Formats: sequence, structure tokens, C-alpha cells
Amino acid sequence: MFEHPTTIVLGAGASASYGYPLGDTLIKNIIEIGERLGKTTSLLIKEEQLQVRISTLLRFYDPVSIDAFLLHYKEEDHEPLVHQVKELICEAIYEVENQHLFSRGAEDEEGLLSNWYRFFWDAILSGQSPEKLGDPDEPLNFNIITFNYDTSLEYFLNSRTVTEDTILPHTLGGNFLRKLAPCIHHVYGQTLNYQWTGGDENSLTLRIEDAGARRAYASRNAQKILLINDPQQDSHYDKLQCLLKHSDLVVFLGFGFDDTNIGSQVLNLGETLKPRQSNTGANWLPVIKYTNFNNHEIINQKIEAILKQHEQLHEFTVHKSATDTLRPIKSTKKVYQALAEDFTLNAF
Repeated sequence: MFEHPTTIVLGAGASASYGYPLGDTLIKNIIEIGERLGKTTSLLIKEEQLQVRISTLLRFYDPVSIDAFLLHYKEEDHEPLVHQVKELICEAIYEVENQHLFSRGAEDEEGLLSNWYRFFWDAILSGQSPEKLGDPDEPLNFNIITFNYDTSLEYFLNSRTVTEDTILPHTLGGNFLRKLAPCIHHVYGQTLNYQWTGGDENSLTLRIEDAGARRAYASRNAQKILLINDPQQDSHYDKLQCLLKHSDLVVFLGFGFDDTNIGSQVLNLGETLKPRQSNTGANWLPVIKYTNFNNHEIINQKIEAILKQHEQLHEFTVHKSATDTLRPIKSTKKVYQALAEDFTLNAF
């Protein structure tokens, strides 16, 4: 159970535990898929040429991220190319999805336990009765902001809720999923949209084995991938910033603190993590936890810059229910190990 309003921000490192590619690997996979599809005879000639061109451009420009690449060509008004890249993103996600990584004892390529979603599920269930979880008037008290296209979290939560072995009776499980749907926010869209989130995908869909089916899914779902400057995004960003401003606890998992994502147009962390004012007029700080795998100095510097108002700690108090230090709580481990050994998701 989440006792305090909590926002969990997920970056690529949070999905890497489940075999999804990080930035450079995603670009590599898109290049390979584009070249492979460009050689098939099942596509129209224009599509063949465009797939090959995308791969050539990515090899030549070697962008820092696929988002930056998309944004450049969006601004240059190359809509067909942008749409094809979005399809390739979907294909790259579908090709690596693996249900086995959600099982007990699942390990990553280094032999470390990796299914950290179990800690999130435990945090939801802890101290909470099935009746309250299924009660539409009982708030869940958390939100997930994810910068990842994959919907593995939705798949995991749905699979733990609707199967016959779940602790939630069928009716309560459906009510829980309906409460959960508006709490998960994909900043730049997602590759699937499940039935319980208002979409038309089969609720247990994750891995799409057949290559032809993957193509069809990619073509259908490409429009769900969003760019930072898409018209509908402004109101979306306002909502995300509001969530952060009203959170007592903010947890960043596998998040790289990219300048675009933390800047004023998206999360605006310099403002949304500022001290809050209580009803008594006293300033207080939200509790902040974050992972920085391998302790990259650039992330440490960005955290310091974002939270520069913490330098004068004597002027502020931590949230009244917290007993930890006012400084952000950092783990230099992978997400699973951070949650197993360094900090929890639902408590200060």
C-alpha cells in the first residue's frame, strides 16, 4: 500500500531488466530490422527504399537517441520517414519481448535477479485488502511516469490480476485494473494499448511470435509513438508536472536525467521538485530516491543542479512523516538490487 502520494519515474534502465534495448542498442536493432525488411519482396517498392534509407541515415548520422533522430526529421517535414521509423521501433520492441523474464528467479545476462516488478506488486498489495484494491473510491495513491515505449509493466500487472491464481476475485481484479489504467503515463507513447487501458489489444498480448503479425501490429500501432512536440503533448506534460508537484515521494528508476526529459518542456524538475509549502506556511521537501547504476558522475551533477534548493537544508523540513535524511537517497545498483537492498517504493 502506498501511504503517501508517490510518483515513480521510469527510464530505459528500468526496462533493460526485461531485455529491452537501451538507446544505442535500440538504434542498432532498428538498423538491422530496416535492412532486413528492405530486402523482402512483400513490401511496396517505396517502402523498401525507405527502410534502406532509414538504416543508411542512422548509420551515417549515428544519433545520440532515436528520439533526437525522429525530432529532426519531424521538423524537416519527412512524415513518411518518421512513420516508418516508428514502425521499426515497434518491431524492435516486439522482437525482444519475453514472458519468461517475469517468472520467479528470472536473471539478466549477468546472472543477476531482474524481475523488479515483483517489488512494485508487493508494494501495492502490502497492508491492502482485496476489497480496498477493488474499491473505486479507494485511491491507489501512486502514479507511474514512464519514458519507455514497451508495455511490459502493464502486461505484468494484468497477468497477476486476471489469471485464475490471482489473490483478487474476478470482479475486484477488473475494478483494480480500471483504477490502475489512468495511473500509468507513457510520456512518448507505447507500442501496445491493452483493452483494460482503453485500447483494443488482447489483454494478455506481449510477445508476437509470427513475423507477419509483428509487421501488422507495428503498422497499426506506429501512431501511438509520440514526439516531444506533438500537439497533444502540452496538456500531457502539464499533467505530469502536476503529479510531481503533489507527490510526497518521487522515485527515479533507471532514469538517465536527459536534459530534454528533465527540462521545462517535459518534467521541469527544477520547478516540480522544489520545496512545497504546508498549511502552516513551513517549507518542506519531497523525499527523493534514485538509481544511478555504476555511479555516473554526469547524473550526480544533474541531480545536484536540479536539487540546488536543497543546499540550504536548514530552511526546510522533510515531509512530516519522513525520518530519513533530507538529501536524496541514491543507489548505484541495477533496479532489482536497488529495491532489494537499498530502498523501498512505498515508504520514506
